[in-house]
Amino acid sequence: MPSSATSSSNLHEVIVFAFALQKRTEPPPRSSENEPSPRTTSGLPALQLQKHLQSRSRMWRIILPLGRGGNNIPNICFLDNEEGNAYKVVAIDIVGTVWFLDIWKVGTPPIRWPDAYAREPQMAHGVRGWGVLVLPYTSFQPAKTVREALGVPGGEVIPVAKTEAASRVWLDTTCSLYYIKGFSPSPEILFRQRHTRLDYARTHAAQSECQESDLSDPWGSDSEDDEGICMTEPRSTEGDRLMYPITAGQEPDRWSTITPFPSTPDSCFHDISRETQLGRSIVPSFGETPSLNDIFAHAYFNRQNNERQNRTKHVDFPKAVLPNHVVKDFCLLRTSPTDVELQPFDREAPCVELKFLITHSNHFGGAGTPWDLHPAYSERLSMLIHVPELSLVVAGSPTGRVALLTLTKTAKRLHMTNVRHGFRVECVLPRKEEEDKKLRPACTLIGVAMSPVPSRPGQALELRPETGTPVASAPPVHRLMLHYKDHTILMYDVARGKDAEETLLIF
Repeated sequence: MPSSATSSSNLHEVIVFAFALQKRTEPPPRSSENEPSPRTTSGLPALQLQKHLQSRSRMWRIILPLGRGGNNIPNICFLDNEEGNAYKVVAIDIVGTVWFLDIWKVGTPPIRWPDAYAREPQMAHGVRGWGVLVLPYTSFQPAKTVREALGVPGGEVIPVAKTEAASRVWLDTTCSLYYIKGFSPSPEILFRQRHTRLDYARTHAAQSECQESDLSDPWGSDSEDDEGICMTEPRSTEGDRLMYPITAGQEPDRWSTITPFPSTPDSCFHDISRETQLGRSIVPSFGETPSLNDIFAHAYFNRQNNERQNRTKHVDFPKAVLPNHVVKDFCLLRTSPTDVELQPFDREAPCVELKFLITHSNHFGGAGTPWDLHPAYSERLSMLIHVPELSLVVAGSPTGRVALLTLTKTAKRLHMTNVRHGFRVECVLPRKEEEDKKLRPACTLIGVAMSPVPSRPGQALELRPETGTPVASAPPVHRLMLHYKDHTILMYDVARGKDAEETLLIF
């Protein structure tokens, strides 16, 4: 059984269900006059309540509200601490803002990651954020060229100016769609889009001076695939340098959000010192421990939801402090209706974005389109799977397709910056030839799953060989399953080749 589970909703909050892992071995917590933390509504000081929460001696329903700046939450993931245990929930709302929500610390407000989508006009249906993943750099495989790292020659990687406040470099790799084999959209459309983007990039590149160092090759290769487009160093001001700090500002007043202690302890929290440790609810940011034992308590709690949201004070990322291991070891992958972007937590590292990866397409012909396949409903890259063993991210959309993204790292220099980390699109499934055979149904994709294929070394199924077992000559195979609304299931076997480039094999 997992030690915790999460859920998100349209209430602008995340709920973590933390299961009890051990029996209580310490005496019940007692209040003290010398406690440095304020007293919570339960009558306990905040630090003692936090210790009781972290002891995992009862089941907790942990409620993490976003606050007034939040919105509906379609996707969440965990962020691990240095010991590998989940200590924050990372959530994305439908306007594209990413939130960092502390699970175990009482009195800690949410942290708001900058909304990168605010730099562009809103889409017709006003939806911007659909998926989020926190990816460890250990999942990224080395790449020796820009083409290998980003799936496109360096001369077709377009530098993008976002906003005046965003001083870091953004690399647009949308032209890589032109090089994907079996990509379903019309080649003529891709050809025109590619040349439109390149003409735009060359026009703007001609206005800046080209520096020889921008085309230098740390790997000693003069491949034309790595020919870059020069641009001037991004303008940086004192305010810009605070946009994506490694550790910025000071930790805010931790106890400013704690609900003041009433004249008498909260009547709905009596059993904290009892031997029977049943499940309880807690709102860590406020230090509140409401009892939700009956329908009336639930109704009252739900009525207070708007009031709680108004009281929640978030911290903007430039004023927050992220641990060094987070900045050094992780990056953020965020998806919108059709786009993917990779953002390192280190402000010195460039971001990589790719647009129009999976768009609506009436591949099945006919005059009508099912209502749920309309772009307003189906264009959302909301199904994300991280497969560390393959250095792979699977990104699926209800439009009916999934993209396989290989995570890469490199020392190549491009557009006045080191690429460092990025991704390339290996394939978009189903392929064009499969859609031409009507293998893809005329309905939405409702689920994606991927797992290792069991091997049969001795007629017994095993997912992972025991220590000392000889490594098979064939690479490990993972099976990808696409589940459509009409219960059609398409299956693909995916493996990483043993060549120098570790090519992704799909069959």
